[in-house]
Amino acid sequence: MAKTAYPEPVAGAFIVNRKGEILLVKSGNWNGKWVVPGGHVELGERIVDALRREVMEEVGLKINVTRLLSVQEAIFPKGYSRRTKSRHMIFFDFLCEPVTSKVKADRTEISDFKWVKPSEAKKLKTGPYVKHALDMYAKAENIPLGLEEKLLKG
Repeated sequence: MAKTAYPEPVAGAFIVNRKGEILLVKSGNWNGKWVVPGGHVELGERIVDALRREVMEEVGLKINVTRLLSVQEAIFPKGYSRRTKSRHMIFFDFLCEPVTSKVKADRTEISDFKWVKPSEAKKLKTGPYVKHALDMYAKAENIPLGLEEKLLKG
């Protein structure tokens, strides 16, 4: 009997500093493209807790999660090189503020990082999911507050 596979929730941190720059990281999972820090939500873990954990693991930052920025779905995404159980992911991208300022890439999943203005980020080699989150940030379009409050407060 075949094992059933399910979509995996993934939390992404759209971290914006006081200069209005966004933290992008270079990820081997996305063939070296620039993406936002984040990762898979573990069973029994709240999305925002997973986000804080992943950001700390990948770039060593403490963050405040301020609001939900976008929800996207990736079904067998092109350019994703990591072998996962399903390769069907649901991305929850959150707008965040850094509490600490010293970024330290883990050098395992993240090979490099940079703070960039949104206009500069659009010129980099990023995946379509980052481009969509950048568009949502620029348009200030957001998920209705009722869903956002449930995700942020549990």
